[in-house]
Amino acid sequence: ANFKEDISLNHIANVFFVSPNYLSSLFNEKNNMSLSDYIQILRIEKAKDYLINTNLKIKDIGKRVGYNNSSYFINVFKKLVAMTPNEYRISNLEDK
Repeated sequence: ANFKEDISLNHIANVFFVSPNYLSSLFNEKNNMSLSDYIQILRIEKAKDYLINTNLKIKDIGKRVGYNNSSYFINVFKKLVAMTPNEYRISNLEDK
């Protein structure tokens, strides 16, 4: 629910009264990925939904999913989806 907030490992560890190292190890063990990778995936999945279902600008979508820097958002999106947000939007419009 809070994926768009500035979430840190230390903050989450404090909420659950555990050490950041323990939380990181436990999360990795249970999910086979780091907490930061998981948060990025959640953010990008929500961004994909916005790209398909709204006419919001790319920079506005980035902000809504927790990226204040639109260039960084585009780089993360491209790394995880293998295309830019705009390319993703266009390819999904063609499929409809």
